[in-house]
Amino acid sequence: GNEVVWESSDKIAVLFSREGKNDVSVFSSQLDEGATSSKAKFAGSIKGYVTLEEGYDEIGYVVYPDCAVSDRGEIEFALPLEQTPEENGSFQSGIALSSSQISLSDVIDDGHAEVKFLNAMSVLRIALSEDVRSVTIEGSAPLCGKVPLVFDEEGRLVMNLNGVFDEASSRVVLKPADGLTFKSETYNILVWPGKQESLSATLNFNELGDYTKKFTVS
Repeated sequence: GNEVVWESSDKIAVLFSREGKNDVSVFSSQLDEGATSSKAKFAGSIKGYVTLEEGYDEIGYVVYPDCAVSDRGEIEFALPLEQTPEENGSFQSGIALSSSQISLSDVIDDGHAEVKFLNAMSVLRIALSEDVRSVTIEGSAPLCGKVPLVFDEEGRLVMNLNGVFDEASSRVVLKPADGLTFKSETYNILVWPGKQESLSATLNFNELGDYTKKFTVS
C-alpha cells in the first residue's frame, strides 16, 4: 500500500536552530543489515554546545533522508523526474521525504526522543499490465523536481508557495525496474502534493505505441 517502512541503510538529519541558523547532526538506523520495520532506532550524537543555555531553540526538526539537508542546515530536495519502482510496486527507497519535530530538552535530559514522521509527499497509484514500457504523468502544477520548502507548525515539510519554483516539473516518468516492461501490478509514484486542475497519463505499450488518457482529479 502506501505504508512507509525503515531500512537498515537509512539515515536522518537532526536540526536545532540558533538565531535562525540550523546545526545539523546525522543519525544512522540501528536495524540489522537488510531488515525493515515500521519503527526503528537511530543513533548519533548532538554537538555538546547545542543547548538551551547557548540560545538554541527548544523545538528542532528531524528530516529523512539526511541528504535532504545541506551541511549549512538548508532543506534542498529534488524528487526524481524518472522513478523506478521496487519489485513489489512500492516507490523507490530514499525518496520518501518526511520530517518531524523534536524536543531539545528530551534529547539532553533523557538522551533520546521518540518522534513520528509526517510524509511530505503524495502518492499516485496506477495499475499496469506487462505490455506497458513506461508511464508519463503530466499535470498543471509541480509533480517532481525541486520546490521551495518550509516546516509547518506540526513539523511537516510543505511547499513554500511564496518561493521560487524554477527547478520544479509538472511531469514525472515511471520506468520498469528491468528497463523492459512492467509486471501486471499496482505501482506507486511519489509526487509533490497540491491542487491539480488536470492530469494526463501517457502509457507507452510494446505493440501499440503511445496512448494518452486525460482525466481530472479533485
